[in-house]
Amino acid sequence: CRRANVFVEAAKKYNLKAALHNHLGTCIENQDELDKFMELVPGAALLLDIAHLRAAGGDCVKTVQKYHDRLVAVHFKDIFYKDLNVGLDTWWERLRFCELGGGNAGLDYEAIARELQKYNYDKWVLIEHDTHLRAPELDLKVSADILKELFK
Repeated sequence: CRRANVFVEAAKKYNLKAALHNHLGTCIENQDELDKFMELVPGAALLLDIAHLRAAGGDCVKTVQKYHDRLVAVHFKDIFYKDLNVGLDTWWERLRFCELGGGNAGLDYEAIARELQKYNYDKWVLIEHDTHLRAPELDLKVSADILKELFK
């Protein structure tokens, strides 16, 4: 966090924001780690990855409520569990990320979108897919159509 605070200050000198991107397999993957980082690095913005946080047991709606004023981007994708017996230390064997609506993990991306709208969120909403089992443009269109409907 000491380095992150230095980075935040350096970014300010160039009129930039430094943002955390939560991600499985990193130092900041679960809710407690995210909350602790945001507390210890108060100048950091947040690029919230809803699927990575949910896969690590986090609460995305509460995260939006708590950090809505620090959000600079939100990654939207869904989660498909392949094998729940596999731990998060090898998360890529446990799950794959997929198009919105293609998951089986109960990720409520609609509730997250509604929560963002409550705070008049008007920054980046990004489709991020890590894995495709068919032509990527088909999955991207599915996610884009869902997001267009959610944010109309």
